[in-house]
Amino acid sequence: NIIIFILETTEPFEFLGMSNTFKLGFDWTNVKRNTGSYVSNLSTSQLDNEYILWGGTPTRWSERPASNFVKPYSIKLSTFHDWKMLGGNWHFNNLFAFKQGYKSYVRKQEQLPNGRWTYSKVAGSDYGINQPTLDVYEVKNLPNTFTWDLRLGAEYKIHGENKLFFNIDIYNVLNKGNVALASLAARSDDLTPTYEVGRQFWFEVGYRY
Repeated sequence: NIIIFILETTEPFEFLGMSNTFKLGFDWTNVKRNTGSYVSNLSTSQLDNEYILWGGTPTRWSERPASNFVKPYSIKLSTFHDWKMLGGNWHFNNLFAFKQGYKSYVRKQEQLPNGRWTYSKVAGSDYGINQPTLDVYEVKNLPNTFTWDLRLGAEYKIHGENKLFFNIDIYNVLNKGNVALASLAARSDDLTPTYEVGRQFWFEVGYRY
């Protein structure tokens, strides 16, 4: 399920000699699948759909909760500012993005022998588990993220429809170490994080004709 709400100006408004427009977006995504990617390397026990110990409860591998790498909701604000200066058309754009954290899971180093967990946690149910050990998993909450990207550029008319332009882009202006994805790790107290890009500078020069 995906819900997107966008609110934006229909006409630019003038302020201090600049033409200004804004765009505010909200999206909510509900994902329940428990596949983390299109390609996965599965162990023999996972292919056999063995039981694991999930939060103290025996659970089939295929029935474990989703490792929801899709962040549940995000809020984005874009601002666009245009003005004339030094004989050219200049623009300054911002993108502010807040993304909610999500849950991932981690496999602990230990494996519990069958029978070391208590049936009292699962109302005395008999799962008929016929395997020597159960891999132990726990859920980790990943933090919210915030990024700010900006662009400053200008365009100069050379002749007729010929235009020279340049842009300077700064991604992740605040150089925040945002976690983009966390995968399984054979440690009891941490995940293996993949980070979004840090601060980057891009320069572009072009000619339109």
